[in-house]
This record gives sequence, C-alpha cells and structure tokens, in this order.
Amino acid sequence: MTKYLEELSSLYSPSSLEAKNADRPPHQAGPSLRRTGRLIKDRLGLLVEELDDMIDDCSMRVDGMTIATQWSQGDTTVDIATAAGRHSSQMRSIALVTMIFLPGTFFATVFSMTFFNWGSQDGAIVSSYIWIYFLVTVLFTAVTLA
Repeated sequence: MTKYLEELSSLYSPSSLEAKNADRPPHQAGPSLRRTGRLIKDRLGLLVEELDDMIDDCSMRVDGMTIATQWSQGDTTVDIATAAGRHSSQMRSIALVTMIFLPGTFFATVFSMTFFNWGSQDGAIVSSYIWIYFLVTVLFTAVTLA
C-alpha cells in the first residue's frame, strides 16, 4: 500500500501536474487534482491503519490460542503426574506385601518336601521342629525388608 501511495504522490506531484496540464488554464488543472489526490492518499492511509489494527487483532487472537493450548497441556501434564504418583504408591504397596509373604511361602514349600524326615512323635500333627521354619522365615523376611 505504501508503495502505491508513494507512486501516487510522485505521479500527481505539483511539478508533474504542471507539466501534464500546461495546455490547460492554471485555475482548472491543479487544485482539483491535488485535492482529489490528497483525499485518496488520506483514505489509503486510513485503510492501512485499519488493516494494521486488524493484523494486530489477529496476532492477539493467535497468541491467545497459543496460551490456551499451553494451559491445557499444563493441566494434562499435572493430571498425568498425579496418576503416576498414585500408581507408584500402589506398586510400592504390592511390592511390600510380596516382600512380606514371599520368604514364608518359599520356606513352607521347601520344608514340605519329602526329603526332610521329620519323624512324628506320639501322633503329633505338627513337628517339634516348627520353630526352625518360623526362625528362618522371620530372619529372611527381615533381611528382605531391610
């Protein structure tokens, strides 16, 4: 737009108008064309300002959308972090329960094998060596949890 304004100014400058309208009487050629040129130039200047305002408005809207998108992504990131924290605490609970019960289950399985001869006395259902199971189980559970 500015290029056209400059071209219009140079095309209708007073010196070029005088050269073009040399055969006309001086009172008819100059003032009306200068006035028309000035009006056109003023109107084009207003249009340029209006377009600049519209461009600024569009830029603000795009920036606003960018900020809204970043805000939404931030909220989503917070939600993901919260869910990961809950998942982590649940996994710690499962691991703790596993560490408590795994040694006991292992030694119960080992001691139930037939290669141990725990001869029963007087028809006892539980062997007198049951203390070995509890001792080893508690010891290994403590080592596992430590």
